[in-house]
Amino acid sequence: MRVLCATSGVGNAGIDSQDVRAVYRVDFPPSIIDVCQEKGRAGRRPNALQQDYSYILLFSLESFLYLFKRIQNPDEEFIDDTFRIQQTSDLLNVAQLLASTACYAITFETALGSPFGDQVNADLTPCNTCPNCTNKRLFPAIHQQGTKQMLFDLFVSGPNRIQGLMTVETVVEGMRKCRNVNKLLFKSSAVLVQKLKIHQVVFVLIAAGILTMDYRDPDIILSLGSSKLIPSSLAMNDDISWFAILQKL
Repeated sequence: MRVLCATSGVGNAGIDSQDVRAVYRVDFPPSIIDVCQEKGRAGRRPNALQQDYSYILLFSLESFLYLFKRIQNPDEEFIDDTFRIQQTSDLLNVAQLLASTACYAITFETALGSPFGDQVNADLTPCNTCPNCTNKRLFPAIHQQGTKQMLFDLFVSGPNRIQGLMTVETVVEGMRKCRNVNKLLFKSSAVLVQKLKIHQVVFVLIAAGILTMDYRDPDIILSLGSSKLIPSSLAMNDDISWFAILQKL
């Protein structure tokens, strides 16, 4: 097996080789443009079939938070405030893409636009190959009403209210220790609480704007968000408006 290990610069600058059959990104992508550029490195040959080529994105809550910390770090002198705001927005756009239930290909075209105008975007059809189109979604469906109860308990008023800083670690542990956590979050009767699934819940809540992040060296502080611009296609299984939930809190 021949493997090329490189920085993302190779994928972004463009390596047009017919020999590239799979691209693996091993940390969180900083923008949707990076994802589009990198996935386009595989299959650059005539009559290439989708099933013979792949783009594999490996990510975690930790890699997402690591990149957010690096963007917000005041010691990164080459990043001014305007650039920092743009990078944060790009990062959250990737999070929204991954947590979405929409076709990734359509999302790419909608986000990046088309030289032929909006009419082309309106006529796009699902790709039938991304995790959402193949019903292999990355995140479990989250029960909104139960999650609302948990957030109220942890952030506002309840016996399990987190005392002190709402760091990512304390929020994750607070969720894990909540009584009937699986029933609240997933409508599940399982007893064992999987830490990975809690990480997924936190990631989805950040992507949806339910939880917002604030950098306080060396930690990231979470708080309840108040944005009205919450995507409606995130991996949640009720029709309740999250903003309405926040207003009720």
